This record gives sequence, C-alpha cells and structure tokens, in this order.
Amino acid sequence: MDKKIGEFNSAAEEFGAQADFLLVYVKEAHPTDEWALGFNKFNYKQQKNLNSRLETATQVRHYFKIKTPVVADTMSNVTCVSYSAFPIRVCIIKDNRIQFLTHFDPMGGSYNIFEQVKQML
Repeated sequence: MDKKIGEFNSAAEEFGAQADFLLVYVKEAHPTDEWALGFNKFNYKQQKNLNSRLETATQVRHYFKIKTPVVADTMSNVTCVSYSAFPIRVCIIKDNRIQFLTHFDPMGGSYNIFEQVKQML
C-alpha cells in the first residue's frame, strides 16, 4: 500500500496541472473486527457510519501525506461496487472516459500508477 500511495502522490505532484487527482477511501480491507491481518499498519474496525469513514479517510490522508482531495465512499459502497474498487483500484479518466482501469491486483505489483498517468497524459 505504501508503494502505491507513493506512486499516486508522485503522479499528482508531477501532473497535477494537467489532470485532477482524487482518492476515494472505500470500506476497510482488513478491519480488526472482521478479517484482520497481523502486519497491518492501521488497526481500524469496519466503519458503521459515514462520519467514522470520513474520519478514517482523513487519518489515512494525513498518514500518507496525500496532497490531493480524499473523499469517502458512501456507506452503501456505491463506488466500491460500481468500480470493483475493493481493496484498491486505480482508474484514470481522460476526456470524461475511463482510459485506464487496473484489474484485481491487491498488492498492485502489475502496474505503476506514475507510469500509467504519464502514458495517459
């Protein structure tokens, strides 16, 4: 996750004048009250309301020093369901069309966000 956020931050910094960047925080992948992993940097329960999801999104933004806007998905997980965004998905939109959409790759090893953005712009 650290690597992907680093790539995202680098792309936003380099290409922010040419494109808008937004991070959508979706439901927690490994919450402590569901499917926790022992090596998580974050120990969050699954959010039960929008305020707690927004608070967690803000904490993630500060932890990773994300400079772009960070928003939270709805409690009915509209973004997560519509874009199969769980646990992580990168979507690049250009001219109001999706130009790049990662496949399911929880560790993100098969793509580099910075390089994908560079190719699109």
